[in-house]
Amino acid sequence: MALTSNNPYPPSPLMERLHDVLLPWQTSKKSVWKYNSRVPNLPIIQVDRQLFHELTPGSWTSGETVTTFLDIWHSREYIYNTLNAESLRISNTYLYPTIQSTLKIEAGTEARRRALVNSLVHFRYKASKDLERTLGDLFSAYYYLAIPLHVLGGHWALAIVVNVNGVAEAGWNPSHDCALIFLLDSLSGDGAANAVMRAGRNIRQWLRDVLRVLLGRERDNGAFRIIHVPETAQQPNGSDCGLYVHHHLRSFMAASNPERIIPHYQSNEGLLSEEDLVELWRYPTAVDCRFNVTQLVISELRNQGNIS
Repeated sequence: MALTSNNPYPPSPLMERLHDVLLPWQTSKKSVWKYNSRVPNLPIIQVDRQLFHELTPGSWTSGETVTTFLDIWHSREYIYNTLNAESLRISNTYLYPTIQSTLKIEAGTEARRRALVNSLVHFRYKASKDLERTLGDLFSAYYYLAIPLHVLGGHWALAIVVNVNGVAEAGWNPSHDCALIFLLDSLSGDGAANAVMRAGRNIRQWLRDVLRVLLGRERDNGAFRIIHVPETAQQPNGSDCGLYVHHHLRSFMAASNPERIIPHYQSNEGLLSEEDLVELWRYPTAVDCRFNVTQLVISELRNQGNIS
């Protein structure tokens, strides 16, 4: 999000290294590189040269760039963190605006039903002419859904829905575990907090509508608990929010982290200490976030034979 700030990028060896690593890709004669994703049903990812320009410190990241580096990260997780990677589906950045427009359509109408069906295209899961036939597969296959959030006209945050497949089961009842909608945001302040909480409520309503209208499963608000995580890493300026989306998703999904995070925020007992939370979220600098994403994208491209 565009905010005024003093220079948040003091000169450092990492800053110089980031510029050196990005330059050959920014000035390449090639404009697009193809990346074959390991994520099932995900088409070939087109990595545009613009992505490398947007990784320059101070640059804002577009929705296309955020989608691309999240998809590449997810693909790599299929090698190093297979169990969690297989339980996760990430939407592109068009899903949340589609949810917002869908909820403005009159409930109970054919137009609302069609919009619900079309919104699921943004998970890129077996997108076919008859998408409705795959809905049951989508909601039974994944324990986690990750949804990038575009709010306040130019700010990126993240929602992670946990246990969506459990709540979607035909035999689910209120005595079972509810789904959790985790909201992770790198921007402090009431404006951002209110916008992100509104997004959480919209996602809850959208999930209820999808399950009721398309799968015939009635769920009330109590089936979905919204948790706004207060301890997440914070951006130092107005241009790094997209990179922190990657950091927060990576931190949440790393190895055994879900087994630590979910019970801590689900219970009122505070199972993790402050030291545990610092270790869990790690609080990287903005340059760290940009360098981590740059390394991720370039190493994955090179592993598939791409050169700058």
